[in-house]
Amino acid sequence: MKYYSDRVISLIVQLTGNKQLCVIQVYAPTSDYDDEKVEELYEEVNKAIEDSKAEYTIVMGDFNAKIGECQSGEEAIMGKFGVGERNKRGDMLLEFAAQQGLIIANTYFKKHKNRYWTWESPNGITKNQIDFILSSQRGIVEDCSVITSVDIGSDHRMVRAKIHIDRKLARLKIIRNQKKMEAAEEIAPRERKTKQTTEEDKAIEELDKKRKELREVEDKSPKQKIEYSELVKTVRKKRRERSRKRKKQQIESILESGKGPKQITKMNSKKTRICQMRQKNGSITTDREEILNVCTEFYQDLYSSKTDENSGTRVPTKSTDDTEVPNITVREVEKAVTQMKNNKAPGPDDVSSDIFKIGGGDQQTAALRRIGVNETYVLIIEDIYTDAVATIHLDNDVSNHIHIKRGVRQGDTISPKIFTAAMEEIFKKLDLEKQGINIDGEWLTDLRFADDVALTTTSVKDMEIQLNGLNSESKKIGLKIHKGKTKFMTNFETNEPIVVETDEIEKVESYKYLGQTVKLEDNTREEVLIRIKAGWSCFGRYKDILCDKKLSMILRKRVFNQCVLPTMTYGCETWTTTKYLEQKLITTQRAMERRMLNITIRDKIRNTYIRNKTKVKDILEKIKEAKWRWAGHLARSNDNRWTKRLTEWQPRTGRRRRGRQKRRWRDDITSYIGTTWARIAQDRETWKLHEEGYSRHGLT
Repeated sequence: MKYYSDRVISLIVQLTGNKQLCVIQVYAPTSDYDDEKVEELYEEVNKAIEDSKAEYTIVMGDFNAKIGECQSGEEAIMGKFGVGERNKRGDMLLEFAAQQGLIIANTYFKKHKNRYWTWESPNGITKNQIDFILSSQRGIVEDCSVITSVDIGSDHRMVRAKIHIDRKLARLKIIRNQKKMEAAEEIAPRERKTKQTTEEDKAIEELDKKRKELREVEDKSPKQKIEYSELVKTVRKKRRERSRKRKKQQIESILESGKGPKQITKMNSKKTRICQMRQKNGSITTDREEILNVCTEFYQDLYSSKTDENSGTRVPTKSTDDTEVPNITVREVEKAVTQMKNNKAPGPDDVSSDIFKIGGGDQQTAALRRIGVNETYVLIIEDIYTDAVATIHLDNDVSNHIHIKRGVRQGDTISPKIFTAAMEEIFKKLDLEKQGINIDGEWLTDLRFADDVALTTTSVKDMEIQLNGLNSESKKIGLKIHKGKTKFMTNFETNEPIVVETDEIEKVESYKYLGQTVKLEDNTREEVLIRIKAGWSCFGRYKDILCDKKLSMILRKRVFNQCVLPTMTYGCETWTTTKYLEQKLITTQRAMERRMLNITIRDKIRNTYIRNKTKVKDILEKIKEAKWRWAGHLARSNDNRWTKRLTEWQPRTGRRRRGRQKRRWRDDITSYIGTTWARIAQDRETWKLHEEGYSRHGLT
């Protein structure tokens, strides 16, 4: 047990083997205290988690925070059974959970409405859920509920979680897998890669050899004992330095290659192993062969054709383009090979893309014919997709062939083009004329990005007609609308439902489109809070690098700028920020910088000193730079795109409300350079000269 403060204490429970469970009890400051005290509390909890280095972590107690219901983008932190409304302290709790990769167990289990609240006001009117149990792993928590039958003489109610950690079963599975691997090694030994030995490796091996020789000496003299002790320290130190050096080189090479976030995540992540699978009848199986069969059946059904088999018969349609198709050149092949990704599984011929680099749906293709693609190209694509098969690899087990009868190849550069052609064919058959929104004489009926489609109409009835028409035409080529993911919202009060076939579409106040939350009211506040949680989650993934004092700050700064900042500022070009949101972003970045320097808010170190140490890019500067560049790009575009037309659109109906107006997207741009900003932006060089001034405008 370790004491951190009057509000934080931890207990380490030793499990079977070398695994540990860390239980941290928390009592958060009430609303009478300012936010600085709450930040100090979470810094203490962070320190307790880092000190424990346990396999499993449970954080529980009175957090004096209301988290409310789960919002878009928070599915990895909490379940769908949150209650009440969220307050500021609730946002801070969710940011902490995202940072440490914890889940809030109270929200994952459906209970009676009386079994959610944990605190009752003295008058018995107000009831809130402010006591929580957080876990580092969702799989170990089997239940979490409030105990209502025990009177503990407090205005709080006890919260109980049922945790099951089957270490014995996990150990048996690991041993069984190791035996299989050893047997496979005896039958077919793998070809070992020759490791390149450096001068540093040779020096360490020489020292280690001397250490082993001295270890074998039974009666060591005092001089030999001292020599052996020094050799042990030296070898450990040299190995640590070598490991640190290699890690630094690996991170530098990843960052220089421009593939930072994905590659660094892959470097830090461990491959998870599927230990159980739910069968069709709802039962859970742990047998490897049964798991493989469940996966095979699922994908066989997923990729089986949903259209009439006879409808896919090739129709000898003459293409509108009779131009002779030129032969594929060597340069085209070389370019295609260089664009292929590394470390991808090979096909049945066991030839991967890496070797090439070292050496040097019928209905969808019918859509290609109808838009005039040369018949030779269409036949090549059809041959690629005809009789395509796939297999599932589960450890050393391989499934039977799964026949791919629909869909496009994932990762293939031509797949988006085939899918887009099919979607274009569908929308050509829909009657969408004058059913959208009139934007200066032209009708905005739909926005499409691959399979993410947004439809716009002026009435609920028109939307129902559009959706049913889209559903009907999609089915003809083997596609279908996902009813569960399809939502609709209106800017007027109505109880009129939308029904597609027999399913009623859910009406919502907001939804997520292309990674951003869309609302009829200003949605910047919700979007910024979501990005902050995502930023903390990203920081938690890379904390082994960002908080490693042994790595140079230059390297950690590059990881922060290339991985964390882009996560926090995704889509910031469209934000309409306020002073409150700007301060929220600054506070978050400062907290991250303190974590990188291993200092706390109690140390009372000036922010200027911290920034001089970390030298990371200021988040507000990055947001303003991105917005400025997007504004210039938007103003210079002359291809009649909807983004520019909607930005310049002045609706003929409706009026702005009385009193203080809400900030618009262009307000901070016009306040800096004037209302003629779109005209100034036509000169790219002049616009670029103003970028630095705008990015620092209003910053202290």
